[in-house]
Amino acid sequence: MVHAEEFRPGNYILLSSDTSKLFKVEEIDLTKEKSFKIKADTGGQEGWYAPAGTDLLPVVLNEDWLISFGFKKDVYQEDRTPYVYTNFVLTLEDGKTIHLSKTEHNYELVPAEYVTKFPKMKYVHKLQNHYEDTTGKRLEKNSPIF
Repeated sequence: MVHAEEFRPGNYILLSSDTSKLFKVEEIDLTKEKSFKIKADTGGQEGWYAPAGTDLLPVVLNEDWLISFGFKKDVYQEDRTPYVYTNFVLTLEDGKTIHLSKTEHNYELVPAEYVTKFPKMKYVHKLQNHYEDTTGKRLEKNSPIF
């Protein structure tokens, strides 16, 4: 289960009542009624959902999401090994990069000078939150994936 406090405005989520539609958190009010204001990414439904977190589902991070966020796929094989590695790289405005390495169940950050923790990323909102913490900006989709 994902706790409501993990979500931020701008995060993409699903509702357990309709997992076919992608929603985007617009506003969060955890003080009064512990509710979220969300609107459909397609410009459809909008409204408050309470209590927060009861029917909100995280979106599983996959290659399509990474590409829609502007990551470039890099597949390579080291000499003399049978293993093929898949990385995804996003170049930031300051020239630094965010590297994610595909593992069996997650995407993991590859060590870099500005990363102190190497969290495993299984959900889209985790990547969005990490990006915002790193750059001070929200990570938005560049192209539709649904």
